[in-house]
Amino acid sequence: MAPAEKAVTAVSKKTVKHAAPSANFQSVLKDVPGMNVISSGPGNLSATDNEFTYQGFTSAQMASNFDGVPIINTFRGGAGGTGDDHAFTPLSMGQFSSVKVYSGANQPSQNGINSLGGTISYEPSLPTSRFYFDLNGSGGKYNNIGGEYTSGISINSGIIPGTKTEMLFKYSYTHAPSFQRNVYADINSYYGAIVQPYDHGLSQLKLIALYNNEQARQPSLVPLSLLDRFGSSYQPPLNVAYSATHTQAVNIILSWKSILNRYMLAKTKFFVEQQDDNRTSFTNSAYYDPNHYGYAFYQGYPVGTDLEPYAAPPTANNLYNPVALFGSAVNGTQYHNYIDNIHSFGFLPSITFFIPHNTVQFGALSDFSQDHSAEYWYGSSPVPDIEGYNDAWNEHDQRNYNYIYLQDNISLLRGRLHLYPGVKYNIVSTGDDDQAGYYYTFGGHVGNTYYFTEPSFGISYSPLREINLFFSAGRTNKVPNISAYYSVIGAGPIPGPITVQPEGDTSYDFGIRYSGPMLRASLSGSSTFHVGSRRSSLPRMR
Repeated sequence: MAPAEKAVTAVSKKTVKHAAPSANFQSVLKDVPGMNVISSGPGNLSATDNEFTYQGFTSAQMASNFDGVPIINTFRGGAGGTGDDHAFTPLSMGQFSSVKVYSGANQPSQNGINSLGGTISYEPSLPTSRFYFDLNGSGGKYNNIGGEYTSGISINSGIIPGTKTEMLFKYSYTHAPSFQRNVYADINSYYGAIVQPYDHGLSQLKLIALYNNEQARQPSLVPLSLLDRFGSSYQPPLNVAYSATHTQAVNIILSWKSILNRYMLAKTKFFVEQQDDNRTSFTNSAYYDPNHYGYAFYQGYPVGTDLEPYAAPPTANNLYNPVALFGSAVNGTQYHNYIDNIHSFGFLPSITFFIPHNTVQFGALSDFSQDHSAEYWYGSSPVPDIEGYNDAWNEHDQRNYNYIYLQDNISLLRGRLHLYPGVKYNIVSTGDDDQAGYYYTFGGHVGNTYYFTEPSFGISYSPLREINLFFSAGRTNKVPNISAYYSVIGAGPIPGPITVQPEGDTSYDFGIRYSGPMLRASLSGSSTFHVGSRRSSLPRMR
C-alpha cells in the first residue's frame, strides 16, 4: 500500500517517554523541521503570546488536538500562552504518548480548528495489557540556581479478568523555580484512562480525563538595559512588581467506536473542556513616573504596566474612586485582577464505509464555547471583582464551531496509487457582550456567522516498492480572534460593524520518499498562499 499523501512529522513514543517529566509539553516539538519552540519556562510559563512558530506561522495559527479533540483557546488561538494566559498547562508530560505534526492542509478528518499552518495531534497515554506500578522523579538546576523537580506515580491495571477492562492512572507534581528571580511554577497533574471492549472486541468505550492545576509567578518582559546591568536572571523585586497566577485545565473525553459490519465503522466522541486563568498583578505606586503614562520606573527603567493615573473613572460606568479610598489614582490601581475562563463542550461523530477500492468517511464536529474575560483594579489585595464598580472591562463571549466533511481514500493499481479527495463545510458563529467600564464608555453586543468551504486533494504513488511520490493541495481558514469583535464596542451606543474576514491559506505539499533495507530518507517541499490579515486589532492591554 502506498504511504500517505503528506510529509507527516512524528514525535515517537520513545522520544516522548524519555523526555524530562518536568518539561513543557510543547518542548517535544523542538526537533520537528520548521518548528521553533520559544516558550521560556519553567513549567509551561511564557512571557509572550507565542509558544512557537512553525514554517512562518504562529502558534495561534496552528490547530492543536488531543485524542482528536481541540485543546486550543477557541477565542484567541494557541494551546498555551495566547491572550495573556501565560501560565497554563493543557497537557503535561506523561498524559500523551506521541505527537504528529501535519503541515498545511490535510484530509478533513486530520485538520483541526485554526489549522492555517497545520495541525498538531497529541495522542493520549493508554493502558496496556500488563499490570505495572511506577514511581519516578527527576530534577536539576541551572548553574546552581532555579531548576525543575518532578515526582510522580503511575498505576496500570492490565487486563482485568472477567470484564477485559484496562485502566491507567497517573499523578505528578512539578516544582519549577526558574533561573529568573521571583519566577516559579508549581503544577499538580492528574490523569486517568479507561478502556472497555465489548461485543467480542468489535466495540469499545474509552474514557480519558485529566486535571492540571498550576500556581505560578509569571516572568515579565524587561528592558535589555536592565538585563545588561543585572544579568539574564533579572526580574523586578517583589516589592516593585509581580504577577501571581492560578490556572486549571480540565479535559474529559468519552469515546465510542464499533465495527457495525464488514463494511461500516462508526465512531463518536463527547468532550468537555475547561480553561480557567486567574491572575493578580502588583505594581508599587512609589515608583510611578507621571511623565510616562501607566509605567513604574525602577533603577531608572520601566517595569510593569498596571498603574492607571486617573483621578476617578466616569461615574456613569464605575463607582470606584481610588483617590477617595487610597489617596491618589496610582495608589488605587496598584493591584489588578485578570480572569479568563473558557468552557467548551461538543461531540465528534463519524462513520466510515469500506467498499471496493474506496474508504469513504463522513464526519462532523460541534464545539460550543463560552468565555468570561474581565479585569479589575484596586488599591489593595484581594481585589473585589464588582461590575459597575471597579471593572476595566467585563466581557462574555460565545463561539460555536460546526462543520461536516466527506473524504475518500481511493486505492488503484493494486494499492500503488492512492487518491485522497475531501471537502469540509464550516459554520462558525461568534457573539461578544461587553459591559460599560473603564475601557468602555458604552457597552454593547456584536456577533456574526462565517460560512466557508475547505476542499483538499492528495495523491500518493509508488512506481517502485522502495520509492513513493506524493502531492497534496488544500484550503484552510481561521476566523478572526475575539479582539476583532470587542474592538468595535465602546465608542458609541451602537457598536461598529465587524469588517475583518477569516484568514485563508491555499497550501501545496510535494515530495519523494525512499524506504530500503539499509536506508530510509525523504525530501519534501511546500508552498502556501495566504489571504487576509494575520493580526487583529488589540485596543486594550491584558
